[in-house]
Amino acid sequence: MRKATGGSGPGEPPARLRDAGDVDRRWVFPSSRSDDVRVLRPRFRPGASVVLFGGLAKERPYPGSTMVTTFNGGVSSLVKTLAVELAPHRVNALHPGVVGDSPKWRSVPDHPHIARTPIGRLVTMAEVTDATEFLLHNTGINAQDLFVDGGVQVT
Repeated sequence: MRKATGGSGPGEPPARLRDAGDVDRRWVFPSSRSDDVRVLRPRFRPGASVVLFGGLAKERPYPGSTMVTTFNGGVSSLVKTLAVELAPHRVNALHPGVVGDSPKWRSVPDHPHIARTPIGRLVTMAEVTDATEFLLHNTGINAQDLFVDGGVQVT
């Protein structure tokens, strides 16, 4: 996986993108900014695809989540417009639930979502990675939101 970082100057690609190289289907860019994706578009190789990351607050808002809920809803809308604008390249979104072995949650015992999750546990970073790989490689999936939450939305 390649990653780009940095700043930008007027009228040119942001520095974090200048050195990104060509984008093949194994390249993940940790951004949901449409201008970043558009800047990279000329570097896409045949078969390249984009995966944007959102979260469950889009579907299950909670007190104080207005900004993150709005952002996550925007990711879903952005996927649909970018899938049209970047065709034939595919654009999808991944919305993970609480990731139990992530640095933020691994030290929290008995997270409240565990009791509400049909699988009886939180999802793992490996499961989120597998879902990302699925979206990058399955050429029949386009303009979709994939939720990796262990089924917490049905409870």
